[in-house]
Amino acid sequence: MKEYPNIMLLSGTGRNVGKTSFVCRLLKHFHEQTITTVKVSPHWHEVKQGRILMHDPGKLMLVQENDAESNKDTSRMLRCGAREVFYLQHTSDEALLKGFHYLMTGRKSPEPMIIETAILGKYISPALHFRITRIDAEPSTKKVIDVPIDELIHFNGRDFDLSPSSINWEDNKWIYRKGPVSGE
Repeated sequence: MKEYPNIMLLSGTGRNVGKTSFVCRLLKHFHEQTITTVKVSPHWHEVKQGRILMHDPGKLMLVQENDAESNKDTSRMLRCGAREVFYLQHTSDEALLKGFHYLMTGRKSPEPMIIETAILGKYISPALHFRITRIDAEPSTKKVIDVPIDELIHFNGRDFDLSPSSINWEDNKWIYRKGPVSGE
């Protein structure tokens, strides 16, 4: 598996568990960095805005978000300071990889990226992978992808039990320092 020290994966144990909220906290914490974020979805949705970079109807669509004013998660990421935000929807692992490779083509390798997905962890070796679960959520029927994680983060609807200050961007790679951490 190819290593990507500049990529942090964030996944969840279901929907609405706080993935995008944690991404936004990271973006605010690392406000001096130019971070690119990618939201990945294996479910097909009609995309009504954004610059379409790749489209294979019913299989793959890669869209660059350009509207910071909507209520979409990708717009929230722009408002929180992401330099670029992409939405990648796919209906197969093959389509996901095609979109990912297209997105990575021509990028500077050490550029920090945060990608909301677990499935990509089957094919690449990211610097970090955090999985988020919501304490008060109903049990999910979502199948959890069996890929290594660095930490399971618990979210109570307001706070996370892992502070962004325990994560660093050093020497062109993401680093996580486990253990007690003071507040943000």
